[in-house]
Amino acid sequence: MQRSVPPPGTFDNMPDRPAVVRGSDGRFLTGNTGGGRPKGSRNRLTELLMTAIADDFATHGADAIARLRADDPANYLRMVAALVPRELILQRESQPVPDYAELSDEEAVALLEAEYRRRRLESAGKHVLFGLAESVGN
Repeated sequence: MQRSVPPPGTFDNMPDRPAVVRGSDGRFLTGNTGGGRPKGSRNRLTELLMTAIADDFATHGADAIARLRADDPANYLRMVAALVPRELILQRESQPVPDYAELSDEEAVALLEAEYRRRRLESAGKHVLFGLAESVGN
């Protein structure tokens, strides 16, 4: 397998690194500290892809989301559910239960309406997941 050599100047802006020590078969030798990308760094293709996606979303994102919501509500709900941070869910679940005897009528109504909305969303999510399970099973 022959590898192409990158054009001159491709790596000119990279920080200085220790020399890469390889064996006769091209593999890194034990103890080599200069090989490969630094941990957590992205390669050029990933950077190009992320930039293209960000640019496209900046131009078309709101319209695409509105079309998804109108045309495919099930996938819209999946997207929303995937984007909700787990920490927010855990924080919401760990909130103390209010003392209902001390609530005003308005506060009680607001709590009941919020619970009703939560249960409807949960039910819709189950229907979406159940439909997904059926389509996967076929």
